[in-house]
Amino acid sequence: MQTEKGKLYERVDFYRNLLGIPLDQPIKLVDILSPYSQFDIEFCNFKTPGLCGVAMVGDKSDTIVLNSNRTSEEQNFDCGHEFLHLAEHRKIQDSFNCFTKTKPQQDTFREWQANEGSAQL
Repeated sequence: MQTEKGKLYERVDFYRNLLGIPLDQPIKLVDILSPYSQFDIEFCNFKTPGLCGVAMVGDKSDTIVLNSNRTSEEQNFDCGHEFLHLAEHRKIQDSFNCFTKTKPQQDTFREWQANEGSAQL
C-alpha cells in the first residue's frame, strides 16, 4: 500500500512533467510559471507578520502573490507551496493565505501537502 507521501510525490512528478521541469537542476518556479497564461504571479510588501504567500483560484487565471520581503530562495519555495495548493486543493477552497507557522484556521494536512510537494518539486 502506497503512503500519502508516495501518492503526493507521484502527483508532483506529474506536474513537473506537465511543466517540463528537469530533475537534474535547481529550478526557479516563478520563471517557469510566469509564461503560462493560467498563472498571474505578483509580489507584494505584505504588512501581516509571517505571511509568505497567497494563492487565489480564478475564472481564467489563478493568482499567486509572494512576499517581496523574502529572499529569492524563500519566494521560490513559497511559489511552489502556493502552486501545490492551486493544483491539489482548488476544489476544496478558492483562496489560501500561507504563513511561516501554520495558523489555527489552516488545515494542517493541506499545509503539509503544499510544503512537502514544494520541497519535492
